[in-house]
Amino acid sequence: MLAACLPPPLTPPPSLTAPPPRRSLSAWHRSFRIFDDDHNGFLTEEELIQMLKANHMTTEANVLKKAKTIMKQADVDGDGHINLEEFVVISEKFPNILFPPNVGD
Repeated sequence: MLAACLPPPLTPPPSLTAPPPRRSLSAWHRSFRIFDDDHNGFLTEEELIQMLKANHMTTEANVLKKAKTIMKQADVDGDGHINLEEFVVISEKFPNILFPPNVGD
């Protein structure tokens, strides 16, 4: 009898539960070029650090820790750089790190 008096459980709107839409390769390439400061076709750890600082990281310690973690996971071929293919993989794996959601939207 008590259950009949309770409202139905809340469910989040589909926009919060659905996976983010996949970006096209050209969109990834445009993003990659923005972060590739020296335009050599690779992201260095320093370029990654600058990207994290610009996006949302607040402390130097957080930036350095996250940059090292991303480099370790993204640099699949071990050359010390992130190429476009590695950038796409890591960006899809951690979209909110590289592209934080807009607050207040």
